[in-house]
Amino acid sequence: MKEIIGTSNRILEVDLSGSKVDIYEVKPRERRLYLGGKGLGLKLLYDRLQPGADPLGEENILAFMPGVLMGTGAPCSARFAAVTKSPLTGIMAASSCGGPFGMNLKTAGWDGLLVRGKAARPTSLFVTSEGVEFRHAGELWGLDTTETQAKLDEKRTGMLVIGPAGENLVRFANIATGDRFLGRGGMGAVMGSKNLKAIVVLGGACKIIPVDQPAFDRLKKKATAYINQNGITGGLYRNLGTPANVALSLKGNILPVNNFSDGTHAQALQISGEETKKNRETSHHTCKPCTILCGKKGKFGGEELPSPEYETVTILGSNLGVFDIEKIAEWNRICGKMGMDTISTGGTLAWVMEAAQRGLVRSDLKFGSPDGVSQALLNIAHKKGFGEEMAQGSRALSEKYGGTSFAMHVKGLEIAGYDPRGSFGHGLAYAVANRGGCHLSAFLVAQEVFLHLLRPHAVRAKADYVRFFESLNNCVNSLQSCLFTLFPYLL
Repeated sequence: MKEIIGTSNRILEVDLSGSKVDIYEVKPRERRLYLGGKGLGLKLLYDRLQPGADPLGEENILAFMPGVLMGTGAPCSARFAAVTKSPLTGIMAASSCGGPFGMNLKTAGWDGLLVRGKAARPTSLFVTSEGVEFRHAGELWGLDTTETQAKLDEKRTGMLVIGPAGENLVRFANIATGDRFLGRGGMGAVMGSKNLKAIVVLGGACKIIPVDQPAFDRLKKKATAYINQNGITGGLYRNLGTPANVALSLKGNILPVNNFSDGTHAQALQISGEETKKNRETSHHTCKPCTILCGKKGKFGGEELPSPEYETVTILGSNLGVFDIEKIAEWNRICGKMGMDTISTGGTLAWVMEAAQRGLVRSDLKFGSPDGVSQALLNIAHKKGFGEEMAQGSRALSEKYGGTSFAMHVKGLEIAGYDPRGSFGHGLAYAVANRGGCHLSAFLVAQEVFLHLLRPHAVRAKADYVRFFESLNNCVNSLQSCLFTLFPYLL
């Protein structure tokens, strides 16, 4: 097995239009300034992408970027980034993801993969330490993400696949790797616009060795101890997963209910992490390697399924006035199979419900009722009926029909499950996040509402806090590690 000390600095550049492959060597200055992951991915796109490029055109680029910690065994380092120009917002999009793809890419000897152009027919890429093979994917086109990964069934590989939503260019389509997702900004639509159904990477050819192994081992031991001792990462999230935030948000009156018209509801605890753990026999279902273990699976509808994360149980649950975890898990599974971001999907459905209530559009979808939601999700993915318009997102709908005042987005990206009226710093973070309404750009809701370190309705110094945490989070997303590690490292 080949050993790589630190980073290989080799990035694959694939042009689907001409079935060409080049290798880019990362310069020392680029590595020093931008690390890897999101930071280096954005730099590479900045150097290559022309202003005004169509997000769904051949000229757009998808960058898949492991961080410098990937493969070293550092705590919570099994994450990679994807960067592109978003068809939903028209600006940059970046997403962080667990799952097996990043580790396989890194241990195949590659520090990144850039994809441009458009294949003449449905195509998949097979990546090894030797390079890239272009394969016909006609038999995969039309399959959902679960079916696609089962059909490929490549042993010891990591995959990226799209579902029908990506194929049909739904503007908030996502990309699946295992049952993790590159969720936000419509990256699945970009992949679909390139006739690219799947990327399969066979890793394991290389072993990643830290440059200073003794120092690395000391820091790893210290970091692991911090994570295990912290009340959030070693306690709350490890036991309950991210739905632990339901009770915290409810107490802080920032839980999204009925398209953010309220911040609390008497039934809200029915979708909490505590109730899910008690009634759904949850167990760990997490990224590898992971020390926090926040991912969960449980029994829903008689099946063992990934347990919906906080953003899904709120934006696709309480924000629709629905507090039935069985229904939310069903919708989460449909979104996963179709390949759609649950946040933008839920935000769009909530806008439709309120717009129908106000007489702006005709729809049978109603707050508090699960009727018709499953079919609406399928209609969006396949662009059938009104689903074709919903597939454009809440901003496009509100600009066409009216109702921009209750389209809950920033720069076209639907906001996540924390009402900014109860967390002013978090609201500012939504407003200035470089990909739109992103809750992870600074996540001041933790300091303001969960931990009570800052006054949530004060404005003094909030701009400074947002700037600091946005910069810090971007560093973490460039290393790359899990953002939840900031709890034990800072507290």
